[in-house]
Amino acid sequence: MKMPGFEGLKAHLPDYNEAKVKLLVARLPGIMLLVFTFSFLLDYSCRFIYQLIDLPLLISIEPLVPIIISTLFVFGGTQIAQIGFRRKDKLIKEDRQRAYQKVAKSVFNGIGMAFGGLLYAMLPHSSLPFGITTTFSPINDLTAKFSESLLITWFGFSWEIYFRYVIGIIVLAVALGTAIRALKEFGVDNATLVYVYYPESSKIVKNDIYSIVRHPMYMGVILISLSGVFLHFSVYSFIHFLITVLAFAYHIFIMEERELTERFGSSYQKYQKEVPALIIRPRNWGKLFKFIFGR
Repeated sequence: MKMPGFEGLKAHLPDYNEAKVKLLVARLPGIMLLVFTFSFLLDYSCRFIYQLIDLPLLISIEPLVPIIISTLFVFGGTQIAQIGFRRKDKLIKEDRQRAYQKVAKSVFNGIGMAFGGLLYAMLPHSSLPFGITTTFSPINDLTAKFSESLLITWFGFSWEIYFRYVIGIIVLAVALGTAIRALKEFGVDNATLVYVYYPESSKIVKNDIYSIVRHPMYMGVILISLSGVFLHFSVYSFIHFLITVLAFAYHIFIMEERELTERFGSSYQKYQKEVPALIIRPRNWGKLFKFIFGR
């Protein structure tokens, strides 16, 4: 069974056969997992190297490593994906038929990097997931402090981990449900910027979700990052969330909505005034859950 939008993607990659298109699509989860694994190992590299070499510099830079990784892959990944917007006019002028094909790999690479960075940001940084300890504990007290739940620091709650995990898992479930359902409705072709190049081939997606939020897929991404805040409630989790919001806000409001306004004109400007971009009003939460469950 092919994923929604596969045929639309394939139709705009004239030199790709079906197998090559599938490899392109597989590139996204492949790069996501590669970035996640690399980030995880890099996160622990200072501690590992310090076990071998007593280098004070490693102690100094360790607290910055998670922030650098998150910025590099989440913000950097969205910037690479935006090559699709930045090179559009030039590529269409050179060869309209193959314009998107020339940036397709960059778009998929960038999206994979951003999601790999987002997945990495869900991890704790002072231990392995679920509190599993290792011999490679933080070598800087600031790393441990930034990884610690602020609920413990502020209130000393002994049961706060249950509160965090329950709320975090609920938010994560809503986030994944929204993102997956939006991808199903929107299609991989829309999600990977195909119709930025060929707007005449695009189809209007008719679903009630677009009457309550303009970007349900991006809302799902932001909620995934927010679930990390609830799961950890640490300084690092808030920093990761801020980086994610800034990266995707730039992508949405500076790149994507500018293109949509150019494409649809005053009708989209009216839509912007009537419907929020990312935050669903409480009175419309019922419609969100209907959307998630496909009703």
